[in-house]
Amino acid sequence: MLTRTHTRSASFSSTSTLPTVYEDSSRIEREPDFIKEDELWFDDGDIILVARDRDYPPALGLQRAFKVHQHVLERQSVTWLGVLVSETITPSKNVPLLYEDVPVVEIPDRAEDLYHYLQWTYNIGYLGHFSLASWLDDGIEDCVESLLRMAECYEVPSLRRDIEDFLEREWPSNLAMWDKQERAVQEKIRDEVIEEYCAGPDALRAIDIAREYDLPQILTAAFYHLNRVLTFPSSQPDSDPSCTKILTPQSVVHFPSSLHIELSTPDLLRLLRARSFFQSSISIWALQFQPQCSPRGSYPLCALMMSEWWQTKYRDRLVCGMHVESLDPLAVLREAVESLEDEESEETEGMCGGCRERLRSVLVERREMIWDSLPKWFDVDVGLDDVQNAGRSAKEDGSVAT
Repeated sequence: MLTRTHTRSASFSSTSTLPTVYEDSSRIEREPDFIKEDELWFDDGDIILVARDRDYPPALGLQRAFKVHQHVLERQSVTWLGVLVSETITPSKNVPLLYEDVPVVEIPDRAEDLYHYLQWTYNIGYLGHFSLASWLDDGIEDCVESLLRMAECYEVPSLRRDIEDFLEREWPSNLAMWDKQERAVQEKIRDEVIEEYCAGPDALRAIDIAREYDLPQILTAAFYHLNRVLTFPSSQPDSDPSCTKILTPQSVVHFPSSLHIELSTPDLLRLLRARSFFQSSISIWALQFQPQCSPRGSYPLCALMMSEWWQTKYRDRLVCGMHVESLDPLAVLREAVESLEDEESEETEGMCGGCRERLRSVLVERREMIWDSLPKWFDVDVGLDDVQNAGRSAKEDGSVAT
């Protein structure tokens, strides 16, 4: 008797269906029309999953096959329970799907989605080894989206949590974690073994992922990074009036100068809005700092050194008159803080300890203020708790990235 199982979860994505399994009491074999995935082909596996490879035209019928363990799949998700068990009589089918006496299940999902899902299933910490992947691997966003589709499709909460943890490491929701990420990136850049980098984190893809899969906590970092790598719209008119083309500047390290990105009008307005807030906020306090020491003490020397240090090395990188020069004020201020913390720095030689510490505290507070204001400036809803915890987390961690 030829039987078929066809089970669908109520919350399953409308774009795909759950697997169909064919079995026959005669257990007739068929010749394979798939490519074995050696990394995920276990000799003791009791089920073969087959999915179409997106890299090839459908007419070629090329599929990738994974020989895995049914109990491992069922352990990860309740949706798999019953999916691979025959329940109903099937319409006519010529040949049951068996290979090497093992049932074959044709999965409607993409082969690359299934590949990443099975890698995560069998390899503890699969996402963990992608640390800083968005700086070193052009395909990481594809991997993340594959896993998110599978987590949603097969209702795997543990996978969803892993993805959220990974994305929050890549796109931190608080300043302390942002600085930690920046420090790690700079250490990688200084590594002479690593000679080439990809175009860097794809902020637009991260924003799209956040919106589609309800991950608002990564929006602040994604919009900030998008803002700091994009300059003014190009003069070329766009065929689509709802989009504006943005040209990445040559001066931005690790980003191709010819990269054009289509940005929706609402998101373009978000960037322009944020830049206006940068200007009004930074230009007010960045023009001058006054010494805090006694006028009868080292005040004249501190005033001279502070003015020379701040105006020539940092202020002009933030503002020129009333115009914001840097699109990454957090990095400029972080560098200034590190200079003040270095007691052997020649840049701050001549300032008294009190003035140096006071100025450092002011700049740290300004960085926290800027970070805490980003959700409002970019007009993104990351949740009240995230906004409040951002500054608190930064204050609890006094480390500053290099």
